[in-house]
Amino acid sequence: MIASGHKTWTRLRKVSTQLSKNVRTLERDLERIRSAKEATEEDRDAALRSWDAVELDLQTNVDTGYAFLGTPFLPPEVTDALRERVEKAIKGDLDADRAMKSNLEKIRDACAGRIDSVT
Repeated sequence: MIASGHKTWTRLRKVSTQLSKNVRTLERDLERIRSAKEATEEDRDAALRSWDAVELDLQTNVDTGYAFLGTPFLPPEVTDALRERVEKAIKGDLDADRAMKSNLEKIRDACAGRIDSVT
């Protein structure tokens, strides 16, 4: 029982560390779009690639390595709603951008206590 709990905790730390890192990359890419007078296609593509990494992390089961068994970091409907906000923010929607920034901060906060940079 203890070994199983340790494996689950280790997996959660790894997923949280990776997710936090990928969220920060996405935030930087989105900030680059926000601060540019005119965002380039490369900037938007970089943000979409960053989102792809975050989305994969959010879909990853935190307690098992099995896709058919376990609990994802966020429920699919929440991840889908966040994806819509990110896509709108990339296109310049300020309301979606504010909501998405708040959501990403909450995700980072949830990961903060489980980050292990040594993993």
